[in-house]
Amino acid sequence: MKAVKCSLAVLGLSAAMILSAPAHAGGGLLFLSDTAAARMTNDDFTAMTKAAVEALNDPAVPSMKVWTNPKTGAGGTIKTVQAFAAKTGEPCKLVDHNTQAKGLTHDATSTVCKLKDGWKLVSEDFAKAPAAK
Repeated sequence: MKAVKCSLAVLGLSAAMILSAPAHAGGGLLFLSDTAAARMTNDDFTAMTKAAVEALNDPAVPSMKVWTNPKTGAGGTIKTVQAFAAKTGEPCKLVDHNTQAKGLTHDATSTVCKLKDGWKLVSEDFAKAPAAK
């Protein structure tokens, strides 16, 4: 079982998400220096995480949550697009997310599964969303 415990925020994603988002996306991660995530504040991450928790815990799929931080102008959307189970039975969701911060925008799709310690970004080895019908 290979669950990747990287923060979605560190990966420049605007979703979940509930993954122990770092207080700051910098710190030696030079490849992120020109991304929306690198320009986000702690308050931005808090708003994003709150929206991600709401979207992931919403039993309806699709479900979309919008987040904004009026102080910084950062914001984005988090949309669950598909629910499925991992090979080992854990509930998973395919999530589209968009982040805008200080003039930069980032769109991505991620797979997250509900593990013992919450929703986590996972590798395709652990859970792969079935092809859309």
